[in-house]
Amino acid sequence: MAQVSGQPFEKVITQGIGLAFVAYPNAINQLPFLNNLFGIIFFLALILAGVSSSISIIDAFSCSLKDKFGVSREQAVTFSCILGLLGGIVFTTRGELFWIDIVDHFISQYGLMTVGLVECLVIGWALTPKELRGHINHRSSIGLGIWWDIAIRFFTPLILSAILGITLYQEIIKPYGNYPRGITLLIGVGWFMATVVLAIIPSRVFSRNSFVKID
Repeated sequence: MAQVSGQPFEKVITQGIGLAFVAYPNAINQLPFLNNLFGIIFFLALILAGVSSSISIIDAFSCSLKDKFGVSREQAVTFSCILGLLGGIVFTTRGELFWIDIVDHFISQYGLMTVGLVECLVIGWALTPKELRGHINHRSSIGLGIWWDIAIRFFTPLILSAILGITLYQEIIKPYGNYPRGITLLIGVGWFMATVVLAIIPSRVFSRNSFVKID
């Protein structure tokens, strides 16, 4: 692709959503033979990956709703699908690739690490790691030592905080994908905050299954 387009190698290679929907299709189109066959195989594999990923996401979310609010599996799955449909309408507009690219970047770069950092802080400082470790050792065949408490309370939060800080610094110095900084922050931070709010609100709603005793 670099030779055909006459561009440097680092300019051709991309990441994120552009890798699957821009770089790979262009590379397949330039194959000397059977490019149509490889194109069909690639997109069938991409569809299969998307369907399997959506099933795992819906199943995890609907199981949480079922356990939290005591609703039936059918109701939880229906609500999850409707919520995902409404949230995905914006990705069907003319700027769908740009929306997907920016949202995917912020959720994967900041969302996952932020959730992991909050979990470590809650488990390590708000709760009692020793009791949770005892419960894990009672249920699991692999035992955890005191090193697990140290990792949860100190080591892992420090590493995640350092990664978040470096990533945020790089984001400020050079906006992701050379998008306008204001638009990138508006879309990325907006979707990130919306995800946080959607995660917090249900957790604060009282239900009869809110508290589970650990034996």
